[in-house]
Amino acid sequence: LHMEVINNRPDAVKLLIQAGADRGIPDSEGRTAYHHAAIHGDRAVMSALLQGACYADLNLQDEDGETAAHWAAWAGHADVLDLLLIMKARTDLTDHAGRTAWRRARMFRQTACIQVLTAHGVSA
Repeated sequence: LHMEVINNRPDAVKLLIQAGADRGIPDSEGRTAYHHAAIHGDRAVMSALLQGACYADLNLQDEDGETAAHWAAWAGHADVLDLLLIMKARTDLTDHAGRTAWRRARMFRQTACIQVLTAHGVSA
């Protein structure tokens, strides 16, 4: 599943999920399929992952304490971040350095992500 997400193949992601693939299984760095979709920024892939998803999985933290929302904010993928927030991804979680998704967006000057976060009622 991770490789299909990384290669931006939403149809393959859907097939694997239908076959029972677990979206919450971490890789060696603690990143789930959600983390990789947020890093790579393909909205169609994230949409495929979110269909019938367990909302708790959205908030799983990798070995650095980062969630999919942290990664989307870091990478500037505002449309993917918006999907995560619509699905109620938590924005109050901090990574091991004490940064929220909003702080990561600000730190990397991801203006569109800051706007999305603000539109969802998230602030510093």
